[in-house]
Amino acid sequence: MCLKVVILESAEYDLKELRDYIVKNFSLETWLKTYGKIKIDFAA
Repeated sequence: MCLKVVILESAEYDLKELRDYIVKNFSLETWLKTYGKIKIDFAA
């Protein structure tokens, strides 16, 4: 079974804020790893 996921505009904004925070305080590499995990969770 395949479900369509709709991400709310406010959630997209939160994700962008999270990205900015992680890149600023950690690294782009950390963000890429974190985002990869997020994408996997949404795909499941």
